[in-house]
Amino acid sequence: MPEQKLVFCGKTVTSVTTSAAVFALFFCCLCTSVKAQTAAFTYQGRFTDSTQTQPTSGSYNMQFVLFSTANAGTQIGAVLTKPAVQVTNGVFTDSLDFGVGSFNGSDRFLEVGHFKRRRNVGRR
Repeated sequence: MPEQKLVFCGKTVTSVTTSAAVFALFFCCLCTSVKAQTAAFTYQGRFTDSTQTQPTSGSYNMQFVLFSTANAGTQIGAVLTKPAVQVTNGVFTDSLDFGVGSFNGSDRFLEVGHFKRRRNVGRR
């Protein structure tokens, strides 16, 4: 059997079997840096405001709360208040992060509250 040559990390290695070469390649893949996944995610929702022409567009303050069940569940994580969420043609998108321990594989339910931003009119 002819001698096999493998270039590994810039150096030539001789007499390496195929399985050893595969192992070396696999080991190099494991040595790459790994970044932890965050708990943040992007949420997109549909929004209608009965006091506005449809589809709804405008700037709204929104509040997001995560629960363990759909009715009377335990609140998970903090209440997230997002000022000035832009709604365009009835659709809004925002980034939410309830913390790393919020998603442990159990079902979760998201409550979304909102109110129209008031303009600062000033005193009269």
